[in-house]
Amino acid sequence: MATLTLTSQATLMELAQAEHNAKLMPIVNVLSEVNEILLDAQWAECNNRTTYKGLRASTEPTGTERQYNQGIDPEFATTTPFDEPTCMLDGLSKVDAALLRHSPDGLAERLQRDKMYMRGMSKTFANRLIYGDRGTYPDRINGITVREGYNELSDAYTYDNAGGNASVTDNKMSIIIVGWGPGKVRLIYPRNDAPGGSKVLDPDVVGLGIRVKDFGLDLIQDSDKKEYPGYRTWLEIHFGLMIEDPRYIRRIVNISRTNIDGIDDFSFNEDYLIDAFNDMPDWDGCAIYVPRAVRGQIWKRVKDKGNVYFTPGKDVFGRPQAQFMEIPIRLVDQMSGSEEDVT
Repeated sequence: MATLTLTSQATLMELAQAEHNAKLMPIVNVLSEVNEILLDAQWAECNNRTTYKGLRASTEPTGTERQYNQGIDPEFATTTPFDEPTCMLDGLSKVDAALLRHSPDGLAERLQRDKMYMRGMSKTFANRLIYGDRGTYPDRINGITVREGYNELSDAYTYDNAGGNASVTDNKMSIIIVGWGPGKVRLIYPRNDAPGGSKVLDPDVVGLGIRVKDFGLDLIQDSDKKEYPGYRTWLEIHFGLMIEDPRYIRRIVNISRTNIDGIDDFSFNEDYLIDAFNDMPDWDGCAIYVPRAVRGQIWKRVKDKGNVYFTPGKDVFGRPQAQFMEIPIRLVDQMSGSEEDVT
């Protein structure tokens, strides 16, 4: 069965605007954003239906020095359980069959709308990984920035780019470093619900992980619950964020986007990035995630030939990409440029 989708219930006027001289006009996506976090993330299936249960080591035996004919103290390793949930992000597209039949290219029309829908869902997906707040919105997961360890300056995995002098202006940004892999950080999905299934193989879509199911032609209802023949397509991404070892995420906070004066608003300082990397157990599977304005500040470091930490490189699609000591720097437009100061 074909895996094609639509963004919403289309109208005749909307479809007519997409046509000219019996051909479909290209849709210039002025809302497009970059979401490169999915280039690195590794997935794991839940081991408890819709959650993943695991254990973190709390203490470990150290051993006891002894003499001949002398015993040792009893010691035991201890663990702390964790339970990571998933959430469901779904979408349903409906379109009147007659509208597509009267289009100069109904199949291409659906493909165009498929890309738009997937882009929108991938943006929501990335936003929830970073800023999701399950306490306020029970249908979401807890993102990185709301979790213990990454949202206060006293936390072990948080670094203050302002050195304790951040202004209270909501012009702040973060850098997030993630070490992906088993025993580190992974995305999770409910049992028997592996992500994927999209046929839109376009890196600009960033549709990785989104399942697409075409339910074909059927009778569907309008807003007044009156029926008409139309096409329905279901899209879904069911996911969670599993932090098995919290040491493999680091967050650098209080990077100012505006009003930079070196007094209480500071641009990105690579010294804190060095500190964060030095504190990580290892760099295998690591990537650096930044908002667009931070990437601009980093590029200014790259053009400085005397800066040995940043080097130009290319991503998996051959596009220019800065690197920090050979660790890729990824752009995530869903990372905010107007965060509150972290205290």
